[in-house]
Amino acid sequence: MDDDRPLPVDAEPAPGAAVSAAQPSTDRNRTLLLSALLAAATCLCYANSFKGVFLFDDESAIVDNETIRALWPPRAVFEPPPNTTVSGRPLVNLTLAVNFALGGFDPRGYHAVNLAFHLLTGLVIFGIVRRALRAPVLAALTKSAC
Repeated sequence: MDDDRPLPVDAEPAPGAAVSAAQPSTDRNRTLLLSALLAAATCLCYANSFKGVFLFDDESAIVDNETIRALWPPRAVFEPPPNTTVSGRPLVNLTLAVNFALGGFDPRGYHAVNLAFHLLTGLVIFGIVRRALRAPVLAALTKSAC
């Protein structure tokens, strides 16, 4: 059953409500812009890595790692060699195996996956911080600081 009673006075839109009605769109645009800037900055920081070669622990983790040469049987992929940077890290070894299956020893594929992980991580952290700062307690603190 519909209730046709008028809204209380404090529930009515304030003057200038048309401006605040556009705020979600403005917030979304600002969030998209900041996300794009974060992604562009991350890509800019990693741009020169695509010309690079394998360095440091890449020798033991990729070049000398026989367990990433084939995805089947999967047991081998999930048992990285001991005394390497991937020992005890089966998911890292799995991503290296997928990289190897797609591009062999071409470092650009490994750098592209690394860039993708960093992009996603940066955007997730950005989203968490943005939402945390909108929490009522933190929002009050950040508004009083401005």
